[in-house]
Amino acid sequence: MSKNTIQRWLPPLIAFIWPFLFFIRFIIPINGHYQAIGNDFSTVYYPSKPYLLDRLIHLTIPLWSPAEAAGYPFYSSPIAQVFYPLNLPLAFFYKLAGGFSLLDYQVYTILGLAIFSLGLYLWLKTFGYNWRVILFATLCISVSFKISETSRFPNSVHEAAWYPWILLAVTCIFRSITVKQWIGYGLLLFFALYCLFTAGYPYFILYLLFLIGPYLLALLIPGLQKRFWGVEFGNILRPFLVMLASAFSVLLVCLPYLLNMQELLKQTASRGGGTWIYATSHEFTFINTLGSLLFPPATSAEGLYFFGVLGLLFILLYLLGGFAKIQAGTTFLSALLEDRWVKLYFILWFILISLVTYGKYSILFAVLWKTVPFFQQLRVWGRLNIVLLPVLAWILAISYSQFERLVSERNEGLQVKGIARWRPEITLSAIYLCVLSIQIFLYVSHTVGESWIHHVAWVQNSYAYIVLGGIAFLTLLTILIISFYRKINNNRVLFPVLIGLVIISASEKMVVVGGIFWQKDMTTRGRVELKIHEVDLLALGRNRKDDCFEISLTPTFCLQLEPNWHYNRYRDFLARTENEKDARDVLLGKVDGNRLFFSQKIDSPSIQAFLDDAGRYPAFSQVETYTGDDLALKVKAPVDGYVSFIDNWDKDWKAFVDGQPVPIELLFGTFKSIKLKAGEHEVLFSYQPPLFRKIDDIIGGFKAYLSK
Repeated sequence: MSKNTIQRWLPPLIAFIWPFLFFIRFIIPINGHYQAIGNDFSTVYYPSKPYLLDRLIHLTIPLWSPAEAAGYPFYSSPIAQVFYPLNLPLAFFYKLAGGFSLLDYQVYTILGLAIFSLGLYLWLKTFGYNWRVILFATLCISVSFKISETSRFPNSVHEAAWYPWILLAVTCIFRSITVKQWIGYGLLLFFALYCLFTAGYPYFILYLLFLIGPYLLALLIPGLQKRFWGVEFGNILRPFLVMLASAFSVLLVCLPYLLNMQELLKQTASRGGGTWIYATSHEFTFINTLGSLLFPPATSAEGLYFFGVLGLLFILLYLLGGFAKIQAGTTFLSALLEDRWVKLYFILWFILISLVTYGKYSILFAVLWKTVPFFQQLRVWGRLNIVLLPVLAWILAISYSQFERLVSERNEGLQVKGIARWRPEITLSAIYLCVLSIQIFLYVSHTVGESWIHHVAWVQNSYAYIVLGGIAFLTLLTILIISFYRKINNNRVLFPVLIGLVIISASEKMVVVGGIFWQKDMTTRGRVELKIHEVDLLALGRNRKDDCFEISLTPTFCLQLEPNWHYNRYRDFLARTENEKDARDVLLGKVDGNRLFFSQKIDSPSIQAFLDDAGRYPAFSQVETYTGDDLALKVKAPVDGYVSFIDNWDKDWKAFVDGQPVPIELLFGTFKSIKLKAGEHEVLFSYQPPLFRKIDDIIGGFKAYLSK
């Protein structure tokens, strides 16, 4: 294999496997134990994945989730990721491996980091930097605290994973000159946007505007094109239209899913929008920004994007002109203003993102909250900092490129003498003194972010960030001093320098929290194929429980609500019947598992009155089939009355009696009831979202064809 081939394929391969190596203790057990990601990872997100995969291997799409909060949509819930393309290879894995464990889910999450890392490398490559520059920026940013902290929300990791791929596709579209290239990169943009729209964390769709908007300026303004890529692209109308066509096409494809998701969110607590308190919860401030850059314990984990003091020193050296070559007659001021428009571009972009994350403390946020569609439905705005990662990687690549240029060409053609020749070292030392002062102040003043309060040991050991920051400074200073006396322009030297700096950068992010903020020790468990179609049927006769809110993967289904999630009408029902808890437990199937009732009326003044009415007509039905999406019953109605199914109503639920559609009425404002005449009837409750039910029918027809 030639040297050029190795240099072409090895660096992107390293970029891809780097997150797996960095988080190896989260994916490979040692003596039956591994580090498990905590917070919402195992309770909110994990159960939906095997539930989906088990249905997919049977060639069905689950539309409704009867296993949580007395019934809730599955296909339109962003948590479920129903239409995310990577579900298909996961379904094959589920079948071959005989199940899908929590550890498998962590590997899947780290895969999102690997996709992000590879995309970052390929995107930075479009700027023409050498592979060492690109690799350093990629390895530094791809395991920074923002992307790793986000791992507790696997869906958000797989959303962020496609940001650099979108940037890559858009860049290549603008740089293309042939129809074939436009089609190829247009398809790449379509796929990356489709993954973004279906990965199941809709916040990131809106976040994309704050990433792609400023980036388009660099692509559209000839002066910035020349500065960043070294050429002007010429006619930009055609590539702009190609980009719009790809974006419009994917929006058209995903719009039904997005609209149904939006409709669902409007029916949950607070997520319908318009609530200032909800939108500005989880504060992020200027102090949090300082903490994110210099000292992580001083900031909230919700917006933390610490990528190491070493990386920050590189960026500040570049912004303050510390890497500029000193030519005869050059002043410090003119060096500071070198490429001032480029630097201003990055600084304004950083300020824009930061101001939005400050929420109620920012006038800009207030304006956006009142004017931008869907803006009111989001909260925890510190998470917007995720879009800073590609920006920081871009600046870091420029900075490291300038660093290699400086140490390779130090003192060439210089006519200045004295202390001016040591400007890089002086600038670096001045920067680090400021950094160290802020670190010490935050440490001594016990400035601790909300998320760190419960981790006393971590806070006590946080001085390690100061120590490793000092090591980063001394290492960089030593390299600069050596370059003053002897140019470092040999690849055999620059490569070990790269390795050493990557190790230091990685160490800074491993210290104290080990790379992932939310973690706990876990014992490995074997994989089990769930057979959800059997679980759903068994559940009709099992007691429900109200001490869990997630999707249950056993026949014992959950009744509790997740805060700011699930149906408002079900929440209201629970609130107004708190004084009837015993009767409510019977109605919900917590006592005897029954959730089918026949009564003469459904407007009873209390739950107990309804139960007394229904108690006169036991054993009125026989279940023929139940799949979670469909319930088929044989009913023998003793009198005219109502069949009630204690499962939440949704507008897409349909009911049929003897094959004819009938209206569904609401019991206690949230459960499904239909009116029957006395006699024997075939009753069907069926969840039928218009578009996606058709998709399920198509898959069902394909399944029937294969079985012939």
